[in-house]
Amino acid sequence: MDLERDVEKNYRAELEGELTYRSLADAESDSRLRDLLEEISKAEGTHASLWAEMAERRGVKLKGLGWTSRLKIKSLVLLRKVAGISLVVKILEAGEEGDMEKYSRLLKDERFSEEERDVLKRILEDEVVHEELLTSQQFKVENVRDAVYGVSDGLVEVLAAVSGLSGFISSPELVALGGLIVGLSGTLSMSVGSYLSTKSEIESAQSERRKAEMQSSIDKDALQERLRQVLIDKGLDPNMASKASRTLKDVAQEVVAPEPQGSPLRSAGVTAASYVIGAVIPVLAFLFGLSGLMGLVTSYLVTGVSTMIVGSLIGIVSDVNPLRKGAEMTILALGAALATHGVGLLAQHYLHLVI
Repeated sequence: MDLERDVEKNYRAELEGELTYRSLADAESDSRLRDLLEEISKAEGTHASLWAEMAERRGVKLKGLGWTSRLKIKSLVLLRKVAGISLVVKILEAGEEGDMEKYSRLLKDERFSEEERDVLKRILEDEVVHEELLTSQQFKVENVRDAVYGVSDGLVEVLAAVSGLSGFISSPELVALGGLIVGLSGTLSMSVGSYLSTKSEIESAQSERRKAEMQSSIDKDALQERLRQVLIDKGLDPNMASKASRTLKDVAQEVVAPEPQGSPLRSAGVTAASYVIGAVIPVLAFLFGLSGLMGLVTSYLVTGVSTMIVGSLIGIVSDVNPLRKGAEMTILALGAALATHGVGLLAQHYLHLVI
């Protein structure tokens, strides 16, 4: 009975993948990405058919997609329109990586026959190719990452500042002003740091690409071997890595050393703008005239919710559990704010600072 459920579950997962990629392809204006999404959609449909054949041999009755799957697909299409392709591709990459891990486990499941394991191996090879193709397409998430980290830093730093200031400043206007000054300082330092970091990453990527180009002109097989090693380092069986690297031979250079994308100036601009957004949120309560405990609690609540949302986005772009990352960041942000508030109270008590 458990195996029957597994067969049906995996059939629906591949069916959902087929519809997801097709729906995104239908809504995509970039021809290169649209072709890629359509190609992956067809492969996912083939996988669903293979599971359907397996289900038929075992007498398992299959059901179509439920409303939750269709809602998930529509949400991804909506996210593509609202947040851009970078974040959606990152989510799709994570899904392909999860499928790779799943099929690697299934290959060791003795409930499947030798013939069925051969089918599972073919599907796993396709999933590896899909993940690498998505990664190699250069739909980078630098802007998304700069934005969410900028908002996060603005939230944490300015919340800590206004929390500390409210410990000995009773005027909500002065607390808000102090928070905004800290926000301006942070905006300048973060944007400069983002500019230098992005510039360094691009220079490093350019150097690596030049090496790959020289290697490709001298010996393409050597570049393919580098790709094979990349796949092995990701946990793929050496024999399967060899087969997948041959499939990806034409794009080996793009996978091993992709052409650098992004702009230091754009990265700095995105970071600055997003930091300002994050910096304003903790001071809103004080800007509206709330003071004392009411202003502080309101600022904590609004900033805590915002940090949870931003932390979840960081989890997505960093390939970690979104809820866990969001909760972790929220706890740390509120902890830092409480600590600085304590410093403000100590300043009031021992230095007799009351404004």
